[in-house]
Amino acid sequence: MTILKSFDDVREYLIRTSCTKRNDNETHSHVWNSQNGLLASEARYKEIIEDDQAESLLTDEGHMVGSSKAFNVFDDLSLVVSEDGKVTLSYEEKVLWSREESLASVAAVEIVRLPIDMRDRFGLKKMIVLVTENGKLFGMDTLTGDVIWELFDKDFSSQRQDSQALLVLTKQSDEDASQSRALVVHPRGFILRLNPVTGQLLEKKKLSSSIKQIAHTEIGDHDSSRGVIILDTQNSVHVYPECLHDRVKENIYKYYLTTVEHSPPRLEGYKFAVESNKIVPKLIWNFNINDNEKIVSLNIKRIDEEVHSPARVLGDRGILYKYLNPNLIAVMTQGNSNGDACNPDHFTSIYLVDGVTGALVHSITHPKTRAPANMVHSENWLVYSYYNTKSRRTEVSSLEMFEGTTQSNSSAFSSLTRSSIKPKLIEHKSFIFPAGIDAMIDTVTLRGMTNRHIIVALPSGALLEIPKIFLDPRRPINMLAEHREEGLIPYMPELPIPSESIINYDQTLLAVRKITTSPAMLESTSLVFAYGLDFFFTRVTPSKTFDILKDDFDHLLITGVLIFLVVASYVSKLLAQRKALHAAWK
Repeated sequence: MTILKSFDDVREYLIRTSCTKRNDNETHSHVWNSQNGLLASEARYKEIIEDDQAESLLTDEGHMVGSSKAFNVFDDLSLVVSEDGKVTLSYEEKVLWSREESLASVAAVEIVRLPIDMRDRFGLKKMIVLVTENGKLFGMDTLTGDVIWELFDKDFSSQRQDSQALLVLTKQSDEDASQSRALVVHPRGFILRLNPVTGQLLEKKKLSSSIKQIAHTEIGDHDSSRGVIILDTQNSVHVYPECLHDRVKENIYKYYLTTVEHSPPRLEGYKFAVESNKIVPKLIWNFNINDNEKIVSLNIKRIDEEVHSPARVLGDRGILYKYLNPNLIAVMTQGNSNGDACNPDHFTSIYLVDGVTGALVHSITHPKTRAPANMVHSENWLVYSYYNTKSRRTEVSSLEMFEGTTQSNSSAFSSLTRSSIKPKLIEHKSFIFPAGIDAMIDTVTLRGMTNRHIIVALPSGALLEIPKIFLDPRRPINMLAEHREEGLIPYMPELPIPSESIINYDQTLLAVRKITTSPAMLESTSLVFAYGLDFFFTRVTPSKTFDILKDDFDHLLITGVLIFLVVASYVSKLLAQRKALHAAWK
């Protein structure tokens, strides 16, 4: 790393990094500054000799002193690059700029509900908790975007995509901010317990083995914080917090767990038993995938998902019950059917697997397709995208599953009932999307009453809101009166991108990695947070603001009408009493 100085402006500096390939010894340089980011040319800059002399700035700027690099360059110009990803450039002990570069590599995100005394009346103010790949945690305010707290632990850094830390919310308190709880679980066996609202570190623990999978429980400890069941790579079972071990052991028969193995590709299902007063896992099923395929995505439903209606009302007044299997796992794989690396024949497969029994509920294969691929799984439907190599275009597929006109169990779904394993009706349609897709997620509201929309991140930097009705697989080719009665629209293979559906307007978002949604206190409103090189937070109203009065609402008119009705009711009562009195004297 070297520092460059501008010929034109003595206050403008540049950072240049370079790397050399081992084979041809070719050097590639990248240059950037705080104002313009990555630059293509360094012609306006000259190199400055660096010297390790500026570590005094580390403590003042919140850096990790023991593992940071400091450079004292040219007339009291100091650059500090710390292990936690913070970069600061100072001149004469004054900070020119400071950036949290670790925010460009976020591994996990959760949007936390705040207590009543800290949030607004509509629940739009929340805390965004981020875990970065280098092990730094942040708490950001949704209304201002300010970083409220930060915490760094290098044990939670992620070197590979498959070893990233997992963020689990175990309690969201409405009364006291000090009672909220969250866990950061790293595959290497580290567990961090903290308060997601204040950023207070409560406990750190290291297991004896790496972590394979975790399962949520509804059992809480003394402060109502829910526990988790942890399965490590040695097939040992741990309960965290440990004080819940006995209570979890009494109800362990209720819990099932699914793990993913990549070589060879397969899913494994476990249930738990108690032997010699210890919780032990029992392998009960395997779901093997072909060796020429690899698992690229796995999606489960939200644990706290709200389903407003268990059925769809048809145009002929009939009822079509949804296949609402909470244990359903959607697995996307990609492979090469001919095994030729030079001329591959790519394909994409979707497997819907029951996580309790391991039964295959449904599968479909799309030939001549490959990554990039995205998937959204909710209620009884699945929406996923892929790239069609034959037609050279992005396509979006949508499928919905139904039990039919009769419901097998109206009280609760059970995967152990034979009649509940497979849906009786599956609707499926594909659509042409005129752009690539970087990320995709569905909106979520407090009670699930509001219409669902799909939020799509485009490579152009736009964030698109697509009504779920556009992706309805029941859209008919030939419209009938009953279809209009049901509210369906005619099927067209092309999905439009109307400019009024771009929710980030003129703010371009670069390299969006994922999107997270969260409900507000208003049923009409869903909160959307997109992150990558840029952060973007907004709120959307898929069914409009039906639970909020408009700004131009005529309060005087409604007040006058209410007063008139009250007076009219009182006068009518007096007239009725007088009439009854006169009638009694006749």
